[in-house]
Amino acid sequence: RLPFGPNVAITFDDGYLDTYTWAYPILRKYNVPATVFTATAHVGSTQPFWWQALASLLERARAAGLDCARLPPNLFPSPLVRLLRRALRHPAPLTPLTDYLKSLSPSHRGHILSALQEHVRKSPTPQEAPRLFLSWDEMKEMSRHGITFGSHSHTHSVLTDLPDDELSRELTTSKALIHDHLGFEPSAFSYPDGWADERVRIHVIRAGYQYAVQTSRAISADPLDIYAIPRRMVKEGHARSCFGGFSESLFLAEL
Repeated sequence: RLPFGPNVAITFDDGYLDTYTWAYPILRKYNVPATVFTATAHVGSTQPFWWQALASLLERARAAGLDCARLPPNLFPSPLVRLLRRALRHPAPLTPLTDYLKSLSPSHRGHILSALQEHVRKSPTPQEAPRLFLSWDEMKEMSRHGITFGSHSHTHSVLTDLPDDELSRELTTSKALIHDHLGFEPSAFSYPDGWADERVRIHVIRAGYQYAVQTSRAISADPLDIYAIPRRMVKEGHARSCFGGFSESLFLAEL
């Protein structure tokens, strides 16, 4: 309970390992419940989401250089090249570029990332990739101590772009895996990137989820719609003072 009144529900998306290493010990210390929405295809994985892989590629490109003129024009039309050049001007935000890539099909986006990978010089001393996501065993431990797990789809796809059969698989596969590994049926669903429409909402209901949450990309302002519960995204920069440290007053103001 916040000092000024209303209750707060704490949620985490994606199922990153740092939820276990950093957040979970604090939540357990203060006996604070929370919900983690996990993308089940990534459980225990060292493979980043595509936007993380893109960020790493651009970081290497800034160091080694990237000749955008040499990129294949069939995959890199002028609008994409402009966004890419803008993103290479560090520390330009990646949001315009990632929003453009999210509008493409997964296969098309994959071809673009593969082509970009070929044109960016590899690191001379490749290191073993660290594990990025929670394991089932870690989730079992957390679930015994006040942490609830919900679904964030199976592969974290943009659900509004999927045909009905793929959309259904994203919802039911994730639900079944959580049941099989953690021993309960998840009641909650979190829309990946907040993208949803009425068709997606109907599929979520049919899959047996009891409620669903949005991100800051609100699809509904109806406070009684339990399949479009709004959330407020709180990131590190929202609570950082001008001196670089944590500011409690800024954090409370954001909440």
